[in-house]
Amino acid sequence: LFGIPQSISKRIFSGDKYDKVKKVYSISLFYCDFGTGDDYVYVGQTKFTGMNTGTELVVKQKVRNEIIPVLPQKVFPEYFLVKVNKFDKIPMNALDEWMEYLKTGRIKDDTTAPGLQAARKKLQYLKMSKEERDAYDRHIDNIMVQNDVLDNAKEEGREEGLVQSREEGREEKSIEIARNLLRMGMDIDSVAKATGLTQDYIRSL
Repeated sequence: LFGIPQSISKRIFSGDKYDKVKKVYSISLFYCDFGTGDDYVYVGQTKFTGMNTGTELVVKQKVRNEIIPVLPQKVFPEYFLVKVNKFDKIPMNALDEWMEYLKTGRIKDDTTAPGLQAARKKLQYLKMSKEERDAYDRHIDNIMVQNDVLDNAKEEGREEGLVQSREEGREEKSIEIARNLLRMGMDIDSVAKATGLTQDYIRSL
């Protein structure tokens, strides 16, 4: 109960419009007996029902200059109560695989459940000794430094390539101008001064 208003209030500031509020999904894990239901996951939503008519409240919301009806449960928090100890079956889907992990701490090698492979890596890290964790962190730092060096080298190489391309382009333009001036009958000395090319190079043209 405490966590949900905290989740909302930390994401909206004084003066903000209420459309800034994001829908909250609250997931509570219980490793003890909680209630008497026979399922292991329970979902609860906020619904408003008329005391006299029994009709459900529908809120109108403006979206892109259009007024549309919205049920309160689309906006208000949604609650998931997970009774971990109640899970006692062979995993058949992604949720079951998560339940098995929460209950036993085991993750199948071939799991395809979203997030479980990342959880496995995190668990492996947390199980390391302090020395192993420090060594792993240094290894990751070294990889990041190497990647940074490679990225910088690639960027410098691209810049050098652009500079070289521009210089080659200017030289080709000068050669083309020199040829045109020679065709017009201009002397080699004048062509050299006009293009910046050496007299020997101009003679070779």
